[in-house]
Amino acid sequence: MSEHTNEKYIAIIKTMIAEPSGLEYGSRYVAGEGDLEEFEDRIEDYAIDCHGHLCGKETGLSKVGDSKNFGRGHVYIELIFEEKRLSTYEDDYREKDERAMFLARGFILIFQNQAKILYLQTDDYIPEEVADDGSYENARRRDFYNLSTGSRDPSDDDDFDFGEMLDDVDSGRDVADDD
Repeated sequence: MSEHTNEKYIAIIKTMIAEPSGLEYGSRYVAGEGDLEEFEDRIEDYAIDCHGHLCGKETGLSKVGDSKNFGRGHVYIELIFEEKRLSTYEDDYREKDERAMFLARGFILIFQNQAKILYLQTDDYIPEEVADDGSYENARRRDFYNLSTGSRDPSDDDDFDFGEMLDDVDSGRDVADDD
C-alpha cells in the first residue's frame, strides 16, 4: 500500500475510534446477526488472534506493516494502525481500573472479489502480568468501514457478495462455535 493511501485509511480509523458506529445486529446491518458475528469471529480467530497478541505471543500481525493471507479465499490482511494508551473505560457496572490499558488496532482486508474493508478492534484490558484474577479483558469493540460504500456495514454493498466474503474468511476446517 502506498503511504498516501495508508494515511487516508488511518484517518478513517481514527474517526471510527472517536465516533463508534452504534450499529446493532439486526437493526441496520444488511447481513443477519449470525452471519456478521461469524464474519467477525473468523477474522479474529483465523487472522488476528487478539488474545494471543494481548498475551505477548507472535501472531503474524504483531506490528504495524505486518500482513498475511488467510482463509479459503486467501484474504489479504494488513495491520495499518496501532495505538496503545491508558484506558478511560468505565461503565455503569464497573469503575475505571487504573491498571487498564486501551489498545486500538486497525486492519485492511482485501478479498478475492476486490472488496476492501477496514476493520477496527479496540480493547480495554488489564495487562495479564498485573491482573490479580487472571482475567484481563474488560471490553472489546469491533467496527468496520466498507471502502467502496463508505458504510460501517461490511455487508452493505451491491457490487460484492457478502456470502462469498464470509466463506473466504473461513479456515476450511470444521470448528465449534466459540460463543
